[in-house]
Amino acid sequence: MTESESENEFENAFTTRQYESQNSSDDEDENNLPTNNAKKSRVRLNWVYKSTFENKDQSDAWLQNETTWTERKTYDTDAGWHEEYRCNKVPYRGPQCAAAFYLIYNADSERVTMYDTGLEHTHDDVLTTITIRGINPATKESIIRLLSLGVVIPKVIFNNLAKEAATNIQIKVPNERQLYNYLKRLRDNGKLNLK
Repeated sequence: MTESESENEFENAFTTRQYESQNSSDDEDENNLPTNNAKKSRVRLNWVYKSTFENKDQSDAWLQNETTWTERKTYDTDAGWHEEYRCNKVPYRGPQCAAAFYLIYNADSERVTMYDTGLEHTHDDVLTTITIRGINPATKESIIRLLSLGVVIPKVIFNNLAKEAATNIQIKVPNERQLYNYLKRLRDNGKLNLK
């Protein structure tokens, strides 16, 4: 065996061939499968100049009169200190109201510049789409009623709630963990005297 043949043999041992399917329809089926890309796209806001305050005191006075806004994030930029505010009528986590603004405390002067999204508040629409978490009030009342009747075993409470939910649409049966956590909270607050 010559030196060039041994080199080719060595190279062939470590190279892999690309897989080629026997049936071209397999490739087409793989390409037609639905993909589950649950990643949300980032929402880009268009900021529009709104006004300028002469100094920080004026912007602070304006902010104290406005109760709709909560500071979201702050950071330093070349233009100056940047404070971003969001509408506080919706919870921090989850969908946000479209209205927002930010202040830039200019690095070159005492002026404070305000930019906003130019959009109307949408917190009423956002609040209607948010699902209520935890145990609803009607179910809590039913649990307390069962406890006052002497039913203290969580499994029995769970079964009674399931029966009540069949006749009362306001009662939603909590999962086992929610029920145990609610009973523990009642116990810790002194509203339930169980050991």
